[in-house]
Amino acid sequence: MNKISKILFIIGISFVFSALLLLLRFEVEEEYSKDMNDNTMGVLLDKTNNLDNDNIDSIVINNVEYVGYLDIPTLELNLAITKYYSYNSLKISPAVYYGSIKNNNLVICGHSYKAHFGNLYKLKKGDLVIFTDVLNNKYIYEVELVEELLPTSIKEMIESDFDLTLYTCTKDALKRVVIRCNMVSAN
Repeated sequence: MNKISKILFIIGISFVFSALLLLLRFEVEEEYSKDMNDNTMGVLLDKTNNLDNDNIDSIVINNVEYVGYLDIPTLELNLAITKYYSYNSLKISPAVYYGSIKNNNLVICGHSYKAHFGNLYKLKKGDLVIFTDVLNNKYIYEVELVEELLPTSIKEMIESDFDLTLYTCTKDALKRVVIRCNMVSAN
């Protein structure tokens, strides 16, 4: 092997090693987020079932405000939803990105972890998405549209005629999987 071949071999090995480290990091983050959500859901369910104040819109758990949780039966997901979007909050659970239930324009974003929104692309028209707020009010939505948008399509993401929008990155992070839903009932 000549000198250039050895250098290229070492560079190739370093790229493979770096890719494996990134994969490991993503897997650790995904497991952490799953554990955090599971723990948070337990506390959230306990607190929402024992509330004696009807004038609140969020509950604080471990210094993070939660507005409720999503139940997506088709994907077998129950996810706590944080009140404020930030990159760090997304490591814990999906978050409100824009809007509100009351204004029928709620947009929720989440990481593409399997335990979060990683399988959103599997939803089909007619599937149900249930949002339960901290006062145990249930809002049942039906999926109307599954689409992909560019990451720069923020206006299109938040300005729609749909009552609820869920979104996450595609696996290659080049686009956003967007689930558009309309409310079918509330109680």
